[in-house]
Amino acid sequence: LNLLIPFMRPDTVESVADEPIDAVTFFWGAPADHADSIRLLQRSHLKVIWQCGSPDEAREAADAGVDAIMAQGVEAGGHVRGSTSTFTLISAVRDAIGALPMLAAGGLADGRALVAAIALGGDGGVFGTRFTAIPDYKPARKDVVRMRVNDGGWRFEPIDGGKRTRATYNLLSSPGGMIPKWLVDMNSVSAIADLFKALREQLQKHAKR
Repeated sequence: LNLLIPFMRPDTVESVADEPIDAVTFFWGAPADHADSIRLLQRSHLKVIWQCGSPDEAREAADAGVDAIMAQGVEAGGHVRGSTSTFTLISAVRDAIGALPMLAAGGLADGRALVAAIALGGDGGVFGTRFTAIPDYKPARKDVVRMRVNDGGWRFEPIDGGKRTRATYNLLSSPGGMIPKWLVDMNSVSAIADLFKALREQLQKHAKR
């Protein structure tokens, strides 16, 4: 289960601790601030993984007591923590955390990339966007994924004080798309979350009529 820290609620960790899962990943926060949550989950026999984008953050997570590190390079899809390429980051994170288990993430698409990640010090790899190009993905969009990778059709925007996310150009993410400029200018995850909460409440009221 992946927990994006800026979107967590006060009871999120307690709720997760009661679920029949094996591991929890924290992302986008200060490890020291969540040391108590890490220990709570471990007492519930869950493994805790910290996804990070720098050797310093990986070291801080190791000091906070996590079970493993996920080193995320700038090639990753979705929310992107790091600014360094995956294969540069892996070695630096390994040096920072010693023998602690480490997974590599970001831009891995085949067995060759996995072998390279392990050769550089990783213990395994995380594959995400790659699975949008397999036949079982509905609808199968191999052509779209290949086109986006080859023509540079990725949108990589700063949000909420420097946080970045990567997505393909579409009606939501493209300039002049469905997200109005005033909302983009707000540049705040919390403000956007509040907006969608208000919209959801209005929709619920409308549905009861």
